[in-house]
Amino acid sequence: MKEDMMKNVHTNGTQDFLSWKWEDIAPIGEHLLDFEINSDNIDRWLKEYSDLLSVIDEMFTRLYIKTTQYTNDSDIEARFNEFIEQIQPKFRTLDEKLQKKLLSS
Repeated sequence: MKEDMMKNVHTNGTQDFLSWKWEDIAPIGEHLLDFEINSDNIDRWLKEYSDLLSVIDEMFTRLYIKTTQYTNDSDIEARFNEFIEQIQPKFRTLDEKLQKKLLSS
């Protein structure tokens, strides 16, 4: 499950998350939206939310750097554009919902 992958995405040396599509990210967001936050588990929720933010930020940064390193690689450019056009706008909407959930808890 993607939640399990997120836990080690920055420590296991793999860059598998760079190939994630929105369909890979959306279930993680849905998990966080469905999560019942209370005083006993808010730290866990915040950790998972923080991990998701880190993954999205890391995706953008690494994909952007690749476009500057490999300027003639149309596959890298297409992947970066897919991130900008497909993932980033949907994530902004999801992130707004997650922030509202946190504030209302």
